[in-house]
Amino acid sequence: MNDAASTFPGGRDGTWACGGSCQPPAPSPQPRAAAGPRRVHRWFLLSLLLPAACGPRTLGRPEPLPPEAVSGPAALMAPGFASATAGPHGDQGEVDAAALPRDPAALPGTVLRWRSGEPAGWMGSGPTPQVLWSPGNLVVACDDEANELIGYDLLAGSERWRLRLPGEGYGYSRMPPLERDGVLYMARDDRLLAVDLGPGKLLWERRLHGEPLDTVFVTAGKLVLLTEYRPPRDPEDPDSLPDFQATPETTLQALDVRDGTTAWEVAVGEYPEVAVSPAYAIVAEHLGGEEEAEYDDDAAGTHDAQAASPEYTTRFSLYRVADGAPSGSVTLDGYIARPLAWTDMLLVADDVDVGEGESVSRISALRLPSLERLWEQRMGGLGVEYRLIGDDVLVVFERTIERLDPASGESRAELDLTALLPPPPQWPAGEDWWPTQCLGALAPAGNSLVYVTNGQCAKHVVMLDGETLRPWRVTMGFDESPAELLADSRTAVLAVPGGLAAIDLETAGPTMLESVTYGQRIAAIAGDIAAGALPLGWPLDNKAKEFVIGGDAIAPAVREALAGPSIAARLFAVTVLKYRPDPEAVPAMIAAFGPPPPPSYGAFPGEAPAEADLQLEFLGRLLEALAACGDPRATDLLAGVFDDAETWAEGARLLALQGLAAIGTPESLARIDALREARSRREEPWRPPVEEGTAGRRYDDAGWVGPGGADVGVDDPTRRQSDDGKVVALIAYAAGGTSDLWLLGEASGILVPHFTGVTSTYGLGIVSVEPTADGVKVVVSRTEGGPGCAICGMMGAMEGEEAPQPVEETLEFRWADLRADADGDGWTDLLERRLRTDPAKADTDGDGLADGIDPAPRGAGPAVAGECVREEVLRSAFFGMFAFAEGSVPLFVTGTPDVNLQYEGYPGPVVWLSAEEEEAIQAEVGLDGATYFSFDQRMEEGEDGEWHPAGTALESVQFTEDGHSATVNVSEFRGSLNGIGHRVDLRCVQGKWYPVAIEMTWIS
Repeated sequence: MNDAASTFPGGRDGTWACGGSCQPPAPSPQPRAAAGPRRVHRWFLLSLLLPAACGPRTLGRPEPLPPEAVSGPAALMAPGFASATAGPHGDQGEVDAAALPRDPAALPGTVLRWRSGEPAGWMGSGPTPQVLWSPGNLVVACDDEANELIGYDLLAGSERWRLRLPGEGYGYSRMPPLERDGVLYMARDDRLLAVDLGPGKLLWERRLHGEPLDTVFVTAGKLVLLTEYRPPRDPEDPDSLPDFQATPETTLQALDVRDGTTAWEVAVGEYPEVAVSPAYAIVAEHLGGEEEAEYDDDAAGTHDAQAASPEYTTRFSLYRVADGAPSGSVTLDGYIARPLAWTDMLLVADDVDVGEGESVSRISALRLPSLERLWEQRMGGLGVEYRLIGDDVLVVFERTIERLDPASGESRAELDLTALLPPPPQWPAGEDWWPTQCLGALAPAGNSLVYVTNGQCAKHVVMLDGETLRPWRVTMGFDESPAELLADSRTAVLAVPGGLAAIDLETAGPTMLESVTYGQRIAAIAGDIAAGALPLGWPLDNKAKEFVIGGDAIAPAVREALAGPSIAARLFAVTVLKYRPDPEAVPAMIAAFGPPPPPSYGAFPGEAPAEADLQLEFLGRLLEALAACGDPRATDLLAGVFDDAETWAEGARLLALQGLAAIGTPESLARIDALREARSRREEPWRPPVEEGTAGRRYDDAGWVGPGGADVGVDDPTRRQSDDGKVVALIAYAAGGTSDLWLLGEASGILVPHFTGVTSTYGLGIVSVEPTADGVKVVVSRTEGGPGCAICGMMGAMEGEEAPQPVEETLEFRWADLRADADGDGWTDLLERRLRTDPAKADTDGDGLADGIDPAPRGAGPAVAGECVREEVLRSAFFGMFAFAEGSVPLFVTGTPDVNLQYEGYPGPVVWLSAEEEEAIQAEVGLDGATYFSFDQRMEEGEDGEWHPAGTALESVQFTEDGHSATVNVSEFRGSLNGIGHRVDLRCVQGKWYPVAIEMTWIS
């Protein structure tokens, strides 16, 4: 659930970058023991309690070498900061974070030098920036669609030249572009190109054996890089997809920068990382399993023991840049990643266990060629990223940007971003806030750093003094989030939807509020919504949150838009009201409400949505806004939606429930109590609805009948009737790809479904149904692969494996066997064994309700009376999740015994499973064989290296100090890659818990 990439996200241009839902930069893959959840706030406490452990340890200094430039990807290396006379060092005061305006639009504006292209929707593509060549006043971009390289004048934006690139266009490359002395080195698939940036002329082209990987360096007239070759899946067809099952051939090679000829090459292991110093190319290979640290006598010296992971070692192999000759190798314990060379040192990163299941990131400096440890710096948490800027190491962590001296590891400057970038509006209370989640892009600019924030922080442009790291200017950025950033001392070039935008780093313009009113801003945003340039999901929410921080000043414009004729403007207005409730807007919201329009197919990303789509989205967000407001004047409206199942879908009715709970009057709560009481028992024993197919999808013999009546063909039907019409076979109770076979036979003139006891991991198709003298014969098409995930066959086929082939099988059943019900509770013995209830006991849990009509036939805990009883918060959270759930497949609740409760609300049976029972079901039919629900629990790492639940689910509930509000986090899994998490906020009103807000937190 994050977009952060390894090394430096957005690494083409030397910036960190990620999308609107940024998380802290993710660490490189770690040993399994370090992969469990950790509580970040503990790291900060550890850094206070253990200053000696978290500070730099200087273990020696390297001998100075004559400086020789090594040019690498801007993601790893950049020129040093300019002299103090070139910018703000000491000339401008530090920004007072407390004095920044509440509304980012009140900040000074960025001054646009020029822009290429126009926004083409939120997914609109455009030329992507490659390099900024300051000596030539040039910025170079690649137009994949036209397969051209374009050179733009950096200050004017005028086009200087275009260069047609070899190949068919849309060339893929993991190698970042690299400029050295006015020559651009770039890759397109397996082609390596050298372009003279002055005239825009192709100097040479070289076809490589394999594709260049994600690092490249220039030193001593050589281009040093890694390539990876995978043979085609079809040896007879060289254009077929690569065979990802085959072991790749990975090669470290050096090419002559003048013509691309090979100077030397050596084969290396799989998935290596590489760093280059003036003298050595260092290859790091991560090895699984325990290996003793070894040392090659060709490399002089010794090394200190690393903080070891018993499951990983890292082998460093050195090769001379001059001729590629091996120069020794060292194997160290642990997963040591991100090597970066500086003079005669190698910087590396790994994670260190500091006890109690916590780990922190460590940056170490190793001497070349011995790899003796010189110093280490523990950063106090995970996810640390770093790069070289001249003679400094720039480190970014969750709350901090820091400059380290690479010779000693000592801190030269540090900036705590917490005050400058506080949590955005509506950030969930109690959740850790990392200011670096705002980080959209970062690049050196003269003697400053330009820091562009993403959509979570309203797209600021922050200028940091390169020497002191103090902020000296904060301006308001663009409406679009930048994808990439290039900069020099005068200009920053950002990749934005549709093209490039160049902003003046030396000038700040007037505030947006000085020239644009809130009404005009809403009108402009409404235009983007109507054109499809602003999607209706989280980008719309983020845009609304930018208005929320404007305070009371935005309220008149929002009310005016709500009463206006534009559906797009009304949609944006109620989205703002969702995050900033306004009692004065409630009458207008009620007046604007109406019945839902017929559903449409919707628009593709970037396309203009239909008015019906905008209206439907408006109604949903209006219900959210009313639920957030909790105003009694909306009681009748919400009650009408709550009760009208024919008109309103599950989501709308659930919002109405939350609104009635938030209102909290006896009248509104009585509606919820009545529904809950009605769902506390069934009128008839549960059976799957006969009109539904697999997992609630409707099928007929011709295939799936989709929305609007569109037929989507399938190979096998999931519902088929016998020729005489007396027997129907259907597939029901399925999650993921697991299918159960049911039969409907004529009994007293009523068709009653009977479970056959047949389950298929990969799914069933019904070929024919034929009655027999005492039963029925069914021919099915079955694809079996043993218990496991239902999509494994498909994924294996994508990797070139033989897909499991379906086979036809004839099954015969006797009605007497299918109808056997030893305890007479309305459920057959076969079904009870499937659901883990007791076939010999009509009331398995002993609560007075027979299993067939009991919503939770194994629920051990009845309702507990009392004022705001904490145990009841779990049952209420479950009810809030499923009060209007569609479909009726059984739901298995997993977890500790404290969650074995008498649940109500869900349309199918709710069955609690012990850990042993859950394991048994998964052994029989795989993870896809059921729908699982669980309350989040605290996890602890066991001696086996795995993470296990610790404590009870109730201990993980977050209660307020007065005990009258609570937050419950829940997870639901419907298969290996089909999971979803929600946060349920509840309030205790009149002695009972009611859900007042339900929000999705993750999806897989």
